[in-house]
Amino acid sequence: MTRFRKVNVLIDEYNEENIHEHKGELRLDLIKRHSRYKEWLLNSLLSDSVTRNPNNDNYLGYVTWDNEFLYRKALQIESQEEYVPFLNKLIYDYLVLMTPVEKREEHIFHQPLLEFENWFMKKGYSIEHTPNLLEIGDGKVLSNPLAQKLEDIKKEKDNINQEYSNLLTIQKKMKKEHKRAIELVTSKVPEQRFIDLVNNNELDKKIKEDGLIHKTSGAINWTGLARMVGLKDGKTAKKYAEKYAPYLLRDDEEGYSL
Repeated sequence: MTRFRKVNVLIDEYNEENIHEHKGELRLDLIKRHSRYKEWLLNSLLSDSVTRNPNNDNYLGYVTWDNEFLYRKALQIESQEEYVPFLNKLIYDYLVLMTPVEKREEHIFHQPLLEFENWFMKKGYSIEHTPNLLEIGDGKVLSNPLAQKLEDIKKEKDNINQEYSNLLTIQKKMKKEHKRAIELVTSKVPEQRFIDLVNNNELDKKIKEDGLIHKTSGAINWTGLARMVGLKDGKTAKKYAEKYAPYLLRDDEEGYSL
């Protein structure tokens, strides 16, 4: 780039001297000007138009860009295939910005907008999800930001899945911690559950396993027994005992033991 600029300085000096030498002469053929070298030159070919016939003056659609911003952005991206969608999106966004929505079909930019929309559709790119060159940072682009966008969406989905998995884990832990309460809510009514425990000779075993006997007095923890069968208070549990397991009351008065 430094060499280009040095050569351009020499070209400018030559052109100035040539003009000064022939100053006042009417013969323009004597004034020879050399074009400066383009420092930020990019070459490109236009895609075939889908809305009009090609211009005979430029049938191949060859165009050049001499723009520092576009050139520097091109250095960040690894391939031409990755660069073109960002450039097209930049132009498209500008055209959209300059075109009124209400009378788009009557506007001079209507046909160019159609060309870009058709190009994105043919290439299989989503216009909404394709960033333009202004949206790309100054760092080196290591991969196609179109693919990067999909990767970001995938990461977001993975994060959501991870959060969902964490919620399931928490739910399982809560179910395990409150397994008895859940079982009580989803199974038989408390009185029938109490009757079944008595008939199956499981009541005494449950009382002992759940530690429903006070260590000092040996009395039954009626509130704990109530929770075991799905009740809220110990008074109802004691009434069940009077009806279906009266020995619990006798042993409770004397100091329950198994």
